[in-house]
Amino acid sequence: FDVKNNLWVLETFAEIWKDQLTPEAFQNLSSFGYYWMNHLDTNLRIVGTFSLVYDIQNWKLIPNHTDPLGEMKFLEETLAECEKNGEIAYLIGHIPPGDVFVLGDWSTRFRALVNRYTNIIRGQFYGHTHYDEFKNVKSYRDDELSAGTIWATPSFTSFPHKQPSLRMWELDPETWHLWDYQQHRMYIDETNQEADRIRAKENYTEEELRNTGKW
Repeated sequence: FDVKNNLWVLETFAEIWKDQLTPEAFQNLSSFGYYWMNHLDTNLRIVGTFSLVYDIQNWKLIPNHTDPLGEMKFLEETLAECEKNGEIAYLIGHIPPGDVFVLGDWSTRFRALVNRYTNIIRGQFYGHTHYDEFKNVKSYRDDELSAGTIWATPSFTSFPHKQPSLRMWELDPETWHLWDYQQHRMYIDETNQEADRIRAKENYTEEELRNTGKW
């Protein structure tokens, strides 16, 4: 992915979401693929990342894989401003940092950044893997400590050989700490037997999983 030659992709996506974005977020998404905006009139800042700047399958990164498009600089400045303003941050994106598809150097720098701002980062939400999983972000200075958790949500599609899934979070609207989530799945075999009824079933909650002691 070469931004200079494929800027129309970012502009198209930004145009689709234009009604949901602030003018500044729209401009950033159109030009760089990343953005931030506050949730309504609260102190929760949602920071959207652009995964192609650290995707190992993006061959256009060969000339510059350190900080293409200045996203790491953007993240550092955004989180610093967030901390200064007494805000809380949620990070969202496609490929979870630390995944096998992510450049190692980029993951290391991201890990250091999360470690620095672990006091204000209350949630990290990604996808890509199509699996129902979470990833521990280890402390940059001590592997025995955790600096945060990346939640990878299972896919809404059935690829590869999965049940379409939807996750709904419960959170504290004052502190923005995550309380629990409900994981819903649509079981394809059952649905195909009753094609006139498309329905999803609650599969489990995070609290139920936590109480099994299998973390």
